Amino acid sequence: MKQTTRALRALSPKRSHHRPEILLVEFRRLIEAAVGPLKPVFDRFYLRRFLRARQHDLARAKAMFMGRPVYIQHIGAIKIKQLAEITTEDRMIRFHIQGVGLKHLTGDVKSILGRITETDQNNYPETLGKTVIINAPT
Repeated sequence: MKQTTRALRALSPKRSHHRPEILLVEFRRLIEAAVGPLKPVFDRFYLRRFLRARQHDLARAKAMFMGRPVYIQHIGAIKIKQLAEITTEDRMIRFHIQGVGLKHLTGDVKSILGRITETDQNNYPETLGKTVIINAPT
């Protein structure tokens, strides 16, 4: 542990102009030490998002990476062909909340929406391009 702390101190910006790349290599090493070799999808661009999200703090970035939830969607339950007969692909991926008003936003609903938002932002850094809410309640 002391050796790791000394190594991390050596990575300070004053000592190396290659700090981001060195941190990235160290971050990959830490993750691979915990889970084994990473799949190609976990490239440097993917891993950098976790480092940036935790201000290049290796321990916090590792905790974020290791603690991210697993997203499970029951694709088999969706009848895509039947759905495609009545709508477009674009419409399938939009959230349409027409008819929803402030009366529907109870404390429980706000709490759940807040938790979903927090989970997304804390575990999937830099992955959401934008959220579009159509016919939002006024």
